[in-house]
Amino acid sequence: MLKIAVMALALALAASSGAAGGRYDPYKSYRFVLYRNGRPVAGANQVDLPAAKGDVVDYRAGGDPGLFRKSPGRNKFGQITLKRGVTQDSGFANWAAGAGAGPHASLRLKAFDSAGRVQASYALTNCWTPEHNALPPLSAKGGAIAIEHIKLACETIVLAPRPRR
Repeated sequence: MLKIAVMALALALAASSGAAGGRYDPYKSYRFVLYRNGRPVAGANQVDLPAAKGDVVDYRAGGDPGLFRKSPGRNKFGQITLKRGVTQDSGFANWAAGAGAGPHASLRLKAFDSAGRVQASYALTNCWTPEHNALPPLSAKGGAIAIEHIKLACETIVLAPRPRR
């Protein structure tokens, strides 16, 4: 009887891990996927993209002391926040947990529609993590490393053009 129970447990574990067939894609149910070096490293259900802000520099022209002119200054990008996410890439998790101590990385963030088609793709350059919370309430039902939220500080955030169809 014990032998049958052990075999049933082994079969159930093999079926739930995807070893018995079908492809296992841990990011399929997530609408936002973060890529590093062309590989998906994390998925998120919610992403807060900040507005880009530019400084305005006032100056006076030499011949007209009563009028101020305006010139564009430096651009600033806020921090991107990924919420309710998951990763199975221990290299990415270790990089994110470094909180900026490690090398900066160029990442790509893709937003998908409900049919799995890419709707937007953002190039994120020289990113690092000023804040990372990898220990939300954990459940014994999965083996993934959960991310409650992660903040990415990036030098630039550029919306990539959509591919022509």
